[in-house]
Amino acid sequence: MKPYNDALASFMEKKAEWMNNELSIPNDMYFTPEDRAEIMTWEEDEARDIWLKIKENVDNLCAGLRYELCPFCHKNGYTHQDLGTSAVNQSCELCGYGFRHGICTDQKSGLSQYRIILKTFEDQRVDVYRFFSAGFYQDLIQEIETKILGAAAT
Repeated sequence: MKPYNDALASFMEKKAEWMNNELSIPNDMYFTPEDRAEIMTWEEDEARDIWLKIKENVDNLCAGLRYELCPFCHKNGYTHQDLGTSAVNQSCELCGYGFRHGICTDQKSGLSQYRIILKTFEDQRVDVYRFFSAGFYQDLIQEIETKILGAAAT
């Protein structure tokens, strides 16, 4: 059993479900069974560290669909840099999520599913930072810690 891996996967699944329920964005556009399977292969200690980083970012009121709230960005060591449209962050080239969904930061070679999701928010005039507010994330983390992590959450 890998509770922190399961927590990270559930974190992503719940976000996908919320977008599907409220904006009709297909779940698998944001998170797939293959994404879950990848997270479950990560070392448990690494998954715990990633969970704690995401939790800290939520405690600092991070909101939206940002890299600070993405397990895959943390896993691959993504750091936000202004690379323009001519370069891809090296951590993105290693990202399994990017391989399956398209590289999130790539604005040059077409639309990644992440970019399509952001465009859907824009088209429906929904503020992604209010939709995925810090309060949303705080409630989600509390729910996951209660249901999945239980005594393992520290």
